[in-house]
Amino acid sequence: SFIPICTVLHKNTSIKQLDVSRTIPHSDEQVIANHFSKLLAQTSTLAVLKLSKCDITDTGASSIAFYLRDNTSLKYLDISCNHLSSDGAIAFAELLQVNTCLEELFMCSNDIRDTGLMAISEALACGNSTLKKLWVCNNSITGKRALNFSCCTLYEQNFNPHLYLG
Repeated sequence: SFIPICTVLHKNTSIKQLDVSRTIPHSDEQVIANHFSKLLAQTSTLAVLKLSKCDITDTGASSIAFYLRDNTSLKYLDISCNHLSSDGAIAFAELLQVNTCLEELFMCSNDIRDTGLMAISEALACGNSTLKKLWVCNNSITGKRALNFSCCTLYEQNFNPHLYLG
């Protein structure tokens, strides 16, 4: 179960990476998100967290994004292959406006749409200088307008991350 893992990590200061992708069978997504959100708020050593295929929805993504605001250690977050829509992407866009630690964000294979990509692009263009890689491939981004807006917005701000649209 993931609850003992979170409990141990609250007290452990040596674990730097945690991959719980696919390891949480048919659990309550909100419980998962709440435990990992609290972990992110308290840990000062965890640099890599992989939550791929954990059935996280927009509600869970919002909780994770909220608690990441003050986190100073997490550099890599994988929330791909979950159930995020543009609302989840917008929560992460709000995070990217204030977080100064996260360097790589994987959001592939969700249901993020054009508005989610546009929100993330605007957040990155408004001064986030730490995010170096953003993966949003295999989502529901279809509009040329959204892609053009994102590319132009980032280019105009001299923001040069690796953007993977796929």
